[in-house]
Amino acid sequence: MKTTRLTSTSRRLSLLQAALDLFSLQGYAGTTTKAIAQRSGVTEAILFRHFPTKEELLQTMVEQFCPRPLFPPTPNDFSAQPIRKVIELILIQYLDVFWANQDFMLMVFTTPKREQAVFEPILAECFMQGMTLYTILQQRSEQGEIKAQIAPTATDVIVTATNGFIQRIFSDPPENWEASRDGFISNLLQILFGGIECSEK
Repeated sequence: MKTTRLTSTSRRLSLLQAALDLFSLQGYAGTTTKAIAQRSGVTEAILFRHFPTKEELLQTMVEQFCPRPLFPPTPNDFSAQPIRKVIELILIQYLDVFWANQDFMLMVFTTPKREQAVFEPILAECFMQGMTLYTILQQRSEQGEIKAQIAPTATDVIVTATNGFIQRIFSDPPENWEASRDGFISNLLQILFGGIECSEK
């Protein structure tokens, strides 16, 4: 039976996909180049012809699979929305990005720090989402919609709770994503707004 040989481009893509699969399952440090080659159905020598080092394989995989920009821009009409609705929309957008790219994002956050330089643009985007949230909360605090000086604490609570939720979905993916996401956001907002809303509006 005649077998079809992959083109060089198809072989590289197969190796990159195998690397993504294994890095997200076992982590970067826990995945060997031999395992990646075996998953792709080739020898380790063939892998090294395409990617001389594991680090180069990681770099190329990030370039191939990471959506850029990772997060869509913040809508301009947020200023017209109540702060509770704004936070809800930001969280939906943020969490949906993680869910849609869960294999890739799991790999990002399980790769050892010494190897994470390749992910700096992605981590910077995640950080900027937190800064956007803080800026909006600070503006609403100054406008009297929420308590004064509450923005730093509220941002920390939201970021910590959200990161915990993301870790849970990585370890135990829900059957119904939207229901799980919306339940988390609803509970978080209920707790959060018991402590940050101004009593007089």
